[in-house]
This record gives sequence, C-alpha cells and structure tokens, in this order.
Amino acid sequence: MISLPLGLSFDPASELIFGILSVTGNVPVTLRAMNSGGTGSTNLALTIVPEPPARIDSFTMHHGFGLSVLALTNRHSPVEWIGNLLNTNWTALTNGIPGSATTQTVTDPATNLPARFYRLKVYP
Repeated sequence: MISLPLGLSFDPASELIFGILSVTGNVPVTLRAMNSGGTGSTNLALTIVPEPPARIDSFTMHHGFGLSVLALTNRHSPVEWIGNLLNTNWTALTNGIPGSATTQTVTDPATNLPARFYRLKVYP
C-alpha cells in the first residue's frame, strides 16, 4: 500500500488502516498488491468525516446517578464532578474511559445531594 495521507498507517498483519487525521474530506489512496499471479493497483476514495463531539448524558438510578459517555476512539476521557460551579476543585469520578467509539456507563453512587455538576474531558 502506498500514498496514505499523513497520520495514517497500514498494518499488513491485521490488514487495517489506522491513525488520526487532522483533515476531513475525500482523500485518494493508491492500493498495490503483488503475488505469484502478478501485480496490480487501484485507487481508493477514502472519505474522512469529522470525529463526533464527546458527549455525556445522564440518567437516575435507584442508588446513585448514571452517566452515559460516548468514548471517542484513541482518546482518554476522565469524568469529574463538582458541587458548586464557583469552585475550581473538580473531583475525579473516573480516572479515564479508554476510547473505543462506544457508549459506556459510569456510576456516581452519591444520593440526596443538592446539586452535582459533571464534566467530560477528552485527551489524545
């Protein structure tokens, strides 16, 4: 395989293209193959779409509070909470959710609190 855009790599063992691009849009990729039958090549129109924004949703539980987190691929996403937005000392609810492009659930066991605010941070 040749002509991959900067930021992408090809793993011949898994046959996967992977990486993180800073651009979106259509990217031409040239594929080449060689075996005992000969060689060949073709062009692939690879479409790169923007990454979805990080998202955190909530739902109440019988004993606590649940947070549903969209974990972005190749990112590390800690969830933090604070009781008063005028304060700047956030407390970690999780050390981080590994990015898997799936929605994961985090539980805060606190109950009967007057207010609690949550934030999702996203790191590469």
